[in-house]
Amino acid sequence: MRGDLPLPLVFWKWDGLGNDFVLILTPEGPPPEAEALARELCDRHRGIGADGLVFVTPTAGGVGMEIYNADGSLAQMCGNAIRCVAALGHRESLFQGDRTEVSTRSGPREVRILAAPDPWVLQVDMGEPRVLEEAGSLKLGEEFRPCATLSMGNPHRVVFVEDLDSVNIEQHGPLLERSHPQGLNVEFVRVLGPDHLAVRVWERGVGLTLACGTGACAALVAASMAGLTGRKAQVDLPGGALEVEWQEDDRVRLVGPARQVFRGEYTGC
Repeated sequence: MRGDLPLPLVFWKWDGLGNDFVLILTPEGPPPEAEALARELCDRHRGIGADGLVFVTPTAGGVGMEIYNADGSLAQMCGNAIRCVAALGHRESLFQGDRTEVSTRSGPREVRILAAPDPWVLQVDMGEPRVLEEAGSLKLGEEFRPCATLSMGNPHRVVFVEDLDSVNIEQHGPLLERSHPQGLNVEFVRVLGPDHLAVRVWERGVGLTLACGTGACAALVAASMAGLTGRKAQVDLPGGALEVEWQEDDRVRLVGPARQVFRGEYTGC
């Protein structure tokens, strides 16, 4: 045994545009040692390797998820993980049909399966954005750049830049992450057109990632509020593209893929 979890531990490795997760099915939710287990399993040198560890539980309305970042910190919401959780839940018969409700720390989210399997394509109701600070600007290197701070169930600071390749994300990302008491996810955004964004993400508790679903939503909402785009856009990330729409009812819709990488057993040694 490792705490309350039996060994060998059955797990699934999934990713959403390269934002990868270890998923564990458990009827009772995370064990007491979840933080330490997340650090162990997400270690890319000594563990399985992932951006986060997700505990998946069956619920009356569908499935529930609890997400721990690679550093062991708890995440309220993740737009890429939720697609992986819904796809795994459907594959493991935790719900029937093409729709389910996924319980998260930010509240329930409806997920619809648009295509399955291989590729899995899922649509997520990401809820309503919430402005945390008035839009302003911040100093990035020698320049002041427009920025916005809002929540998509977790906090984001969106910084608009003219050239993503010129931004030292590994330098600025950690500084901006720590600029808020709760920590921030940070999106560096270039506007490519009225319905097209390019985004690079520094995730709170993880670092650089290939994609971030809530970050893509935050980027679109911030760009639309600033008059830089409309309310619907393709968001290009290093791992691929997501479709985001800020609907007239104020809810944000996210469409993107999910992929099972492999299934395995972890022995803890």
